[in-house]
Amino acid sequence: MFTIEHDFDATVVTLVDDPASHRQEDVIINAFEDCVTIEQLEPTTDRLQRVTLSMAQLRTFLPLLTCPRVSTGCDPIGLATGLALDLRPLRPDMLVNRKRDEMPTPNPAALEFLRTRRSRPAKTLTTPVPSRDALRPLLEAAARTPDHGKLEPWRFIVLERDALLRLAEAVRARGPEIGIEPEKVEKGALQYADAHLAVAVISAPKPSDKIPEIEQVLSAGAVCLALLNAALAAGWGANWLSGWASHDPEFCRTALGLSPGERVAGLIHIGTETSAPPERPRPDLVAITTWVSA
Repeated sequence: MFTIEHDFDATVVTLVDDPASHRQEDVIINAFEDCVTIEQLEPTTDRLQRVTLSMAQLRTFLPLLTCPRVSTGCDPIGLATGLALDLRPLRPDMLVNRKRDEMPTPNPAALEFLRTRRSRPAKTLTTPVPSRDALRPLLEAAARTPDHGKLEPWRFIVLERDALLRLAEAVRARGPEIGIEPEKVEKGALQYADAHLAVAVISAPKPSDKIPEIEQVLSAGAVCLALLNAALAAGWGANWLSGWASHDPEFCRTALGLSPGERVAGLIHIGTETSAPPERPRPDLVAITTWVSA
């Protein structure tokens, strides 16, 4: 028998209660969007054996499977389940072994980047900006955000220069209609008029009996941060903004083309920085952290 759980970024299948001697330990299958991993603890060495299969490798295995629980029309989850049901001792070169409590290989450069990252104010950004080809990897990185249930409750609207100028005029027209002060209207308009590239991350919750809407909204916020960090890591300046217009339903409907139920989670401005901002005070970890030991 097996259990299936949907985590934020993977579907996890656990095979249990199998009488065969080589399957006394649970087999854990993690199905990600680009690969499937099959894990089992080796009790004699207390090491975790892991096999990682790409989707292309899974497709290659498909015609070789004869397990009655798996059909040739199965999805990658079913295919990986079939492989695990017939898991046998594998060649050492196919395995990634580590002890159950052993830490994964650290990535000091990535950790240092996250510890020291700093947004670049949008008003300091100029040309050049990423081309469409240069922007796609950043969007791919952002789309790898944790997504409970794999609902993809968000989408991107890439705003290029002419679109930003159009939006600036739409802000100037919409502000007086809803009583926004002239100074605030102009400030909101310049956010678009002075920009050369921005990506609107749209929160688009999907109907679900299992996944609360708040988790889907938080996932869209995580996309904003992932895109911001991807742009910074790629050497661009980037800033996450919003503004009154992005929270106005009528502006979002008419100027951005949002559908009912959609909202702007953030506007990620990307460009070339003209000056590095000074460091600012950071949160006091002692004040905001609670350690719970029991």
